[in-house]
Amino acid sequence: MRAPVAGPEAIGEPAATPPVRPVRAGLMEQAGLSARDVADQLGHARVSMTQDVYFGRRILGEGAADALDDVYRAAREDDPDDDGGGAPVDVSAG
Repeated sequence: MRAPVAGPEAIGEPAATPPVRPVRAGLMEQAGLSARDVADQLGHARVSMTQDVYFGRRILGEGAADALDDVYRAAREDDPDDDGGGAPVDVSAG
């Protein structure tokens, strides 16, 4: 395992201000480092800390939605009384 990258305090400058940490974390994530690698570089004992604070939720993959669509379509195909009509239901309104 590599040693953490030294911050400005290691060369006699004041410690990094808080906005620098999210930028560093984001750059490391974009470079393809794992959450564990980023956590190690930032000095976090728990990967979940790094993920919760610095790794925002991205656009979710469509895999779960596709799977639900497949289940829904299969159920409709198995229902002899379903004419395939019916208006879509807006489940987001609530």
